[in-house]
Amino acid sequence: MTNLAMQKKLEQQRAIDVSPYPQNDDGHYILPEFYKHLDYCDAVEEKWIWSIGRHKKTGEIHASTNSDLYQNKNYDCLFLR
Repeated sequence: MTNLAMQKKLEQQRAIDVSPYPQNDDGHYILPEFYKHLDYCDAVEEKWIWSIGRHKKTGEIHASTNSDLYQNKNYDCLFLR
């Protein structure tokens, strides 16, 4: 892994790797739960998750590598990096 900050947070269990989770048609990761005081990343792609939101209709928790879940009328934002 070239991103040493990401590697360190994962080793210290201060970040969650979302790469094993499925993605929806929008490319958002579908998370089983949300932990408020942790960072999120895709360790395979070495990308940080920038926004996490709960879909207002389905209740699913989605994570994105950009900020599109922040101030999105379809989501309650849970996390913004």
